[in-house]
Amino acid sequence: MASGLSGHLRPLPDLPDSHRPDVKSFLCHLGAIWAGSRQGLYRVGPETATFLPDWRDLGEIMALGPAPGGLRVAHRQCGVWFLSACAANGRRGKFSLFDADEPSCLLENRAFWVGGKQNLYRLDGSAWTPVLPDSLAGHVDWLREIDGHLWVALLK
Repeated sequence: MASGLSGHLRPLPDLPDSHRPDVKSFLCHLGAIWAGSRQGLYRVGPETATFLPDWRDLGEIMALGPAPGGLRVAHRQCGVWFLSACAANGRRGKFSLFDADEPSCLLENRAFWVGGKQNLYRLDGSAWTPVLPDSLAGHVDWLREIDGHLWVALLK
């Protein structure tokens, strides 16, 4: 273990070679760490890491975000982006198509926000609206709510 680090190292579960984890996103929510990969979704608890079968073969999971009683999952399957609900037990729920931009991060804070490769989007009814002016638009690397304000990190 590297100096200065404490705690336990927990590997993700062993999977067949075709499902070796290639982790793309993390979220600490509901008392667990959630990890999205090219192969599916994992829930990492205090003692174990579990591959969630409802998410097998649903495409590359690029972004995770908190939601009441669960989380939101942005995943790409056959070239099409989806935003899906995930319950606290890992079961996949309702999903919708996402066509605004390639999602890089998600946040629910009185509104649903998606950071994309070109802009920050807000869900208005059933439409995704870009909110950054062209002079600021760029790759949204992460979103956080800090003291009731939305903070956005942009890669230019």
